Amino acid sequence: MSGWNYRVVQYDNGDCGLHEVYYDDSGNVNGVTQKAVGFVSDSSYKLKYLIRLAIDDAYGKPILKWSEITTTLSQGDTVEEEE
Repeated sequence: MSGWNYRVVQYDNGDCGLHEVYYDDSGNVNGVTQKAVGFVSDSSYKLKYLIRLAIDDAYGKPILKWSEITTTLSQGDTVEEEE
């Protein structure tokens, strides 16, 4: 089933960031935001909800390596551009 979630991604220099990661129908990564996500909302309640969603998505899942994701994506899928 295709979809997306928030995942921790480790960069080549060892730093980590939180990214939106997209999956194909087989559960394989087929897209990732180019930059780490940041949260902005018109209310503190919504902001807290977004942060909780991201934590729930990312917590307990393996950390993805940027070099592995981008190597796979360069073979036909895309890195999502930020708006």
